[in-house]
Amino acid sequence: MRAEQRSACRRATLSEESGERRKRAPVGAVTSGMSAVEDLAPARAPQTIIALGDGVGRAQVASVLDAAGRALTHARPAEVPTLPDGAVAVLAAEGRALDRVRALQAVLDLRPDLLVVCVMPDDATNGVLRRAVQAGAVGIVREPDLGVALVPTLAAVLAGQLSVPLDIGAAVAPRALSHREKEILGLVAEGCTNREIATRLFIAESTVKTHLSSAFEKLDATSRADAIERLHEFEAAAPHA
Repeated sequence: MRAEQRSACRRATLSEESGERRKRAPVGAVTSGMSAVEDLAPARAPQTIIALGDGVGRAQVASVLDAAGRALTHARPAEVPTLPDGAVAVLAAEGRALDRVRALQAVLDLRPDLLVVCVMPDDATNGVLRRAVQAGAVGIVREPDLGVALVPTLAAVLAGQLSVPLDIGAAVAPRALSHREKEILGLVAEGCTNREIATRLFIAESTVKTHLSSAFEKLDATSRADAIERLHEFEAAAPHA
């Protein structure tokens, strides 16, 4: 399942469910903590929260939701296609941040319409967190913040919102590349060197380097190949007219 298909499916799902909630939920229903989940529960009947993955975070997820009085169902990856409609999955996978993004992609390949909140390690970079959102996560919670952030994140997701930690919100949404930056990256993708790019665009080689440095920063890339891969990911995930 391609990234753009997952994104389109997810936007439609969130839009439909958000419309239903606006009809059913009273003004002020979205509050913090457990009350938010309870107020929104009537909009999904029944509301099912699924724990996926085998990481240590899964036990923490169960503990937090148990303390909040929320029932939690555990599921194996093979059971993902049969999960009930309207379910929200909390993915607490093993491994490093990028491994968890791959686990997320595998889950959404099996069930593109599933709403997934992804538990990420505290050392996850902005680039990896951006990849998780691009892959289809509708919520991100860092492991150290599970106790205070998980329930409000679920409430936001149930309200049809994307929920990410405040301090990385701006970084998750990639900054737009300029026309020149895209043009230069296109030539990089063709295998051109900086000198060849400068010759073809009638600009100084130092100018090429400046544009590449800016593009790398915007894409959170560390190499030419990485920048091209990130650019393709963003283009695939962007809505098409």
